[in-house]
Amino acid sequence: MSKHPTKVEVSAGDRYGDWLVIAETERKVCPSGRSHRMVLCRCLLCETTCSEVALGNLRSGHSKCCVNCAMTSGHIRLSAFQTEKRARAFAMERSNEELQRLLKAVTAELGERQL
Repeated sequence: MSKHPTKVEVSAGDRYGDWLVIAETERKVCPSGRSHRMVLCRCLLCETTCSEVALGNLRSGHSKCCVNCAMTSGHIRLSAFQTEKRARAFAMERSNEELQRLLKAVTAELGERQL
């Protein structure tokens, strides 16, 4: 007897939470060797995000919408590590912008002479 005696049918137009199924795609095989049925979905909240989602996550309710919408609505929160990582990346990006602005100002002041 197989582990999954009946295959769950998925059709375009099915709705799981705020995901709208567009089509079933190829199975994804994890490094552990397990394979997951994947479904291409569109998020109905933002109507712009299309993503491949594991069918098991749709059926169990673990995935209800895209990550951006889930963060905006407060369904998920970043861990302290993720928050710190994003803050560092933002600070680095910001400091690079400031350095670029200063470099342009200095270059303009020197009349584009080489330092």
